[in-house]
Amino acid sequence: MAFDEQGQADTFRRKTEICERAYTLLTKPVAEGGAGFPAEDIIFDPNIFAIGDCASCPQPGSDRPVPPRAQAAHQQAMLLAKSLPRRLQGKPLPEYVYRDYGSLVALGRYTTVGNLMGGLARGSMMIEGLIARFVYWSLYKKHQIALHGVFRVVLSTLATFINSPNKPRVKLH
Repeated sequence: MAFDEQGQADTFRRKTEICERAYTLLTKPVAEGGAGFPAEDIIFDPNIFAIGDCASCPQPGSDRPVPPRAQAAHQQAMLLAKSLPRRLQGKPLPEYVYRDYGSLVALGRYTTVGNLMGGLARGSMMIEGLIARFVYWSLYKKHQIALHGVFRVVLSTLATFINSPNKPRVKLH
């Protein structure tokens, strides 16, 4: 993969242009505005994949890149999990298509607002209050389960409920 200020290269010609420019900038002497690296220290490898916050991915049909959100990073990670075996088998890689499922913001213990998009309704649907809080909580628990496993999350959730009278009502970070 090759990236520049305009995002990820989508054609072989763009990849070549970006890599040539990067090589020139990296090998040009510092006095001439380059980085001054020796040419033998530079490696261009198509098996390096950039995902998450370090990747600026263009959206087809839009002049804006994919937003730097957790859901975008998650979708990119899922695509990477499918792409690595395909790369090892010499098969073509699938195309990344970002799907916006909306966003949720927790503003306090019972104040949550959100805009859900995708499979629930055509277009988008605004939610707020306890329903939004429950959706936020369930998505957060799903994320924790993916990271830590069911058993640890169940124990952590029980500990949180037992200790909840001692916690502040507003998230302070």
